[in-house]
Amino acid sequence: MRSVLVTGCSSGFGYATALAFAERGDRVFATVRKPSSGEPLVDIATKRGLDIRLVTLDVTDAASVKHGVEEALAAGDGVDVLVNNAGVAGGGPLEEQSEQTIRDLFETNTFGALRMIRAVLPAMRERRAGAIVTISSASARVSGPLLGGYAASKSALESFVEALFFEVMDFNIRVALIESGAYRTHISKNARVHVPPPDSPYRPLIQKVAATQPSSANATDPEEVVEMILAAADSPVSDHRLRFVVGEHTEALFAARDGDWSAWVERVRTDPGRR
Repeated sequence: MRSVLVTGCSSGFGYATALAFAERGDRVFATVRKPSSGEPLVDIATKRGLDIRLVTLDVTDAASVKHGVEEALAAGDGVDVLVNNAGVAGGGPLEEQSEQTIRDLFETNTFGALRMIRAVLPAMRERRAGAIVTISSASARVSGPLLGGYAASKSALESFVEALFFEVMDFNIRVALIESGAYRTHISKNARVHVPPPDSPYRPLIQKVAATQPSSANATDPEEVVEMILAAADSPVSDHRLRFVVGEHTEALFAARDGDWSAWVERVRTDPGRR
């Protein structure tokens, strides 16, 4: 049995990941910003007899992170696995989005994960064991119209994690990134949505992106991502893979962007929402 700390467990990947680890017999500390948002997870854990414990934690608040991680450490023999899942989406033209909106994306997606990593690392180093799995996005490597702020926050996150991969390797700590495309979670529902002014010159582009974006009802089930998270957490330090790419669509997206640039430009201009 391992102790697993998963952030952002009120829904989506975090909710499913917490259940998946617990179903295997691991002790799971599931973080939520508000205790009430974790009640559905607690209810199902109770019905199934799973060891899932809610931890109130806001990754944007350093004091909250410190207190939450200390709570998890005190309740077990240490955190064996950290899954950095908490994140927010957001979109809009870079010219029109407020600087604060973009800073908020970085605060959660980039610095929030960094706070969690720094909070669990001392104990992992001391034990010379642990795994840190961070949920990134295909957008970290393939940006597009209206995604500049979100993509930049995930790209910066990947740079942090890639450096960390090398820094803690000799302490026997496994570090991995999960890269996936669009999946059926609540991240879009909770996104920092930009409302363009009536006279916005970007309105035609915004409408085109909305029209070509696939329906969330048709998005892939998040279980595929959860399976990759489990595989990354289980992989040994000797497995030098850093990026775990999820889904054929994501692989194809990377290949298309890295191929014929002119063809890629035409594809994005024609189908900016779906790409």
